[in-house]
Amino acid sequence: MKKLKISFLFGNGLFLQHILEKFRTTFKVTSVEINSKTRKLPIPFRIYIPFKIQSYLRKDVIFVEWVGDILHHVTKRRRKGKVIARCHRGDYFENRGRINWQNVNKVIFVCYAMQKRFIEDYPEFKEKSTVVYNAINLEEFKDIKEKTTFDGRIAILGNMLERKRIYDLVFAFKKLLEKDRGYTLHIGGKGTEYQTKMIQELVEKLELDDKVIIYGYVEDKNKWLNSMDVIVGNSVHESFHYMLHEGALCGCYPLSHFWDGVEEFLPQENIFSSQEDFVNKVIEISRMSKEEKYEKIEKIKRRIVDEHDSNKIYEKLKKVILET
Repeated sequence: MKKLKISFLFGNGLFLQHILEKFRTTFKVTSVEINSKTRKLPIPFRIYIPFKIQSYLRKDVIFVEWVGDILHHVTKRRRKGKVIARCHRGDYFENRGRINWQNVNKVIFVCYAMQKRFIEDYPEFKEKSTVVYNAINLEEFKDIKEKTTFDGRIAILGNMLERKRIYDLVFAFKKLLEKDRGYTLHIGGKGTEYQTKMIQELVEKLELDDKVIIYGYVEDKNKWLNSMDVIVGNSVHESFHYMLHEGALCGCYPLSHFWDGVEEFLPQENIFSSQEDFVNKVIEISRMSKEEKYEKIEKIKRRIVDEHDSNKIYEKLKKVILET
């Protein structure tokens, strides 16, 4: 049987590149990633993209990962091959109005909350939408050591974007210290000089220098996470938030602000709605027995294995491609 020809056009290769090889076992695959980091010619994207992807459009399936300039160009007209788009969060919000959804055959979202927003925006295309969660390579976590102590090490890891609300978390952490001084806050992730300076100055003004540690970029994030006790997500909004899942796989107890859709991934007891709620939940975690914490984290890890294992996500994406 002849292999289906499929081109993967990545606006952001972060989320699917690690399972691309699996697709080569079933399909005849070509792929390219085009963004500000990979563009080699100093010309505008509106000129560069049509030039770069021309040969990739003559396939049975055109799979576009990320809503942006590539999908905008691909959907300018009806293609002979089927067009499948995979959407996350910011890419959809920023670019949805630039896309001719009429020329997309299937739209994959990484959570039901984002699919719901698409249906509200484009009810006429409801049947084109589906959900396949993000994939996690579980092999990366097979050597993680089991945690045996709770040392009050609270962590947040990720780029210092405004929507991550690290600044706000420092205030919430100060409230926690007013109840119990036995905690430390560990902030990991890239930030501009300005972003880092603002957090550092806040820590100094609140006199938390001995309680808050800013690491910058973390090279070995799994080792770093394995040394922490609680991983916190304080974002205004996410579509998945890898760090909460990866933190749990590294033995951390995950806590998240109640952004729309987080309940798809975490139990209600792991979700907070205010600074006071955050403080109470951290104290509650610290009072749990080792066995109780272990069981709660293991329950979340089992769900991650069931719903986000790379092999399972590959099979689900393959099914969508074959049935579109």
